[in-house]
Amino acid sequence: MDDPGSMLERALAAARGAQAHAHAPYSRFRVGAALWTEDGRVYVGCNVESASFGLTLCAERAALAAYVADVAPEDRTAILGFAIVTDASKPTPPCGACRQWLVEWAPDAIVVAEGGLAGDGREVDAGGGGGSPPQDTSAAAPRSRWIVRDLIPDAFRGDDLDVG
Repeated sequence: MDDPGSMLERALAAARGAQAHAHAPYSRFRVGAALWTEDGRVYVGCNVESASFGLTLCAERAALAAYVADVAPEDRTAILGFAIVTDASKPTPPCGACRQWLVEWAPDAIVVAEGGLAGDGREVDAGGGGGSPPQDTSAAAPRSRWIVRDLIPDAFRGDDLDVG
């Protein structure tokens, strides 16, 4: 298995690739996410918007669904982290629904979010909405890091359903 730093970079690259596939015609807020597991596998997702906004699927939940669909329950290994990439000027943490999913699957995992100023020369939307030309930036991409359980303290989890 790769070392933690290279796994993070691999996951961030995978999240950037997934972000390119995002379907965000309403918000134009494209998100890519990737999770990585103890055995070195990476699963990706992107946001898929619906005109009925409540039915939109976030990138983080899409990545988790890809993992669940691909790995039989008896073969699942620990999820060690999540990488999230957006074009926003600052790193964006997961929404509340995604936080709930993440805490149920991987409360001790790290979450690393990367904003849109990528040092890898990718283009970012300078105006936040389609009218401005993309700009190439050489600034380092801003990143934030959290632990899942810290994003949703006192979370409601499956063991709370045990009524005896």
